[in-house]
Amino acid sequence: MPPNVEWKTPALLWEPQSRVEAQPRLLELHSDEFVPEFLTAMGQPAEKQNGQTIVPAANYMKAKVWRGTQNPPRLYLPLHQRYYLVTGSLICKVVGMPDKLPDAKAGEKVGFVVRRLRNNNAAQEQSFVDGDGWKDSLPRSDGLLPNEERFPLHAVKVCTGRGGAQCERHIFYGYVATGAREKYLEKADVGNENDSPEEKLKALHDGIKNDTSIGTGLSEENKKKLIATEKRDYRLTEFDTRVVDSVAAPPKVPAPDPKAPDKDKANFYALLELGDFLRRALPDVWAEIGRLPNDATTSNMSPDTFKNLVNHLITKGLAFPLRDNAGYLGLVHGEGSEPSSFAVVDVKTNIVGIEDILTAALNAEMRPMLPLTEEVGENIADILSMVKNDLPDSAPGAHRYVIRLFYEYDPECPAILSTNSLPFVFARPMEPDAPARMVRIEMPSINQIDLRKFKHGVGIQMSKELRKVMSGVTPGMLKGDGLQETTEFDLQMICTFSIQIITIIAMILMMVMAILLNIIFMWLPFLKVCLPIPKPKANTP
Repeated sequence: MPPNVEWKTPALLWEPQSRVEAQPRLLELHSDEFVPEFLTAMGQPAEKQNGQTIVPAANYMKAKVWRGTQNPPRLYLPLHQRYYLVTGSLICKVVGMPDKLPDAKAGEKVGFVVRRLRNNNAAQEQSFVDGDGWKDSLPRSDGLLPNEERFPLHAVKVCTGRGGAQCERHIFYGYVATGAREKYLEKADVGNENDSPEEKLKALHDGIKNDTSIGTGLSEENKKKLIATEKRDYRLTEFDTRVVDSVAAPPKVPAPDPKAPDKDKANFYALLELGDFLRRALPDVWAEIGRLPNDATTSNMSPDTFKNLVNHLITKGLAFPLRDNAGYLGLVHGEGSEPSSFAVVDVKTNIVGIEDILTAALNAEMRPMLPLTEEVGENIADILSMVKNDLPDSAPGAHRYVIRLFYEYDPECPAILSTNSLPFVFARPMEPDAPARMVRIEMPSINQIDLRKFKHGVGIQMSKELRKVMSGVTPGMLKGDGLQETTEFDLQMICTFSIQIITIIAMILMMVMAILLNIIFMWLPFLKVCLPIPKPKANTP
């Protein structure tokens, strides 16, 4: 038979002549020393003033009760200098409602759980199970799920000012970890768990292609433009990133070898990126390129979409360089050695107009892309693991969370649960209306005498290649000149810098970029608020 106990609102919030509520209460605290502050406040004794009983602990708790006035109600992060405690009283259901303290020696425990209200529906309560995510909760009378995530509660003696003793009751409190938001978000459905990264990536983009909600509310013309962007074949996005962007604006850097200008090197690597892309995305096309005889002017492969792509590459002078440099494809993944000279191929010019032909070939290729290298595959897997079903908190159907306190008295019997707390959401780190933690940063002096005193406390070691590039940085770059040619010497270099001067440079660059980008964001009016600081007065003896 279960013990005759139940959870109530913390005793400090009980009002005389009023019905005692059962809902746990959250407290919002603003100090980094929130636990010592809370415990000190709870230990303050009641006192008589002008014939009235003053209960400092109760006044403190009433002032700190979180009321969830935002829409939706949010729990902020320690980053915002906000901390939350859940509180409640466990009482015996007899006259006087005395406290019930768990008997640790008998295996009794108290704690709390965070539950999710699916689609903000109190009838769809879910529990977070370690290693298994969100599962439908048991009815309240049946207690907790096995392995449901539990958090500890602690008892503190408080002074309510009632009865003969000054500090005659206990309440329970527990810290609410508001940084758990990411953990509680469900991963987006991107294929099966055992799929390769390539298959998951394809499933992700197929889901976008099949999403009929994209473009809702837009004009037909703008909807077509948006769909063309959002539902574009993900393989074309990779082609743009790896091939087109790599030669979009070759940097003006000093040539590592007079016989190999950097434009040729950039085009050579773009050629290898194109070859690696074709090898993985269109293996039949890549195999046909490898079989081309030196005098080939056209291809007779099928289907026509593949043939058209190969013929386009032959016409543009890319097919034979691709074939001849196939042995260097490992370079795009950092494997192998560069050739002594680079093939002179104008990839930037010759890939113009290839997208429609490439798109048709990709649409005809039904097989998934060949496996990526281990490193790239791991990167894609890590990125896909961060794709979450993260609806805006104000969206219809967005989830809410609640807290329930529990008392376990027998491992064979269901725990006794409290009612739900007020529902809430976990705030994002960059929430627009989040409180700001005030941080004071004192900038260093720019007096010449002080600049000369700054010690060099940051050492940066550069490879010989980076050292050569950095040596070519001159004021002429502001006029559009490239990096200057530098004297060759085969050495690395280590340079030391003053952290104070680096900080000044960072501040100036931040303001320059803020002013330049103001034309887009119009953020200068609310970027900063400045106030003069009075001169400090000299101490007088």
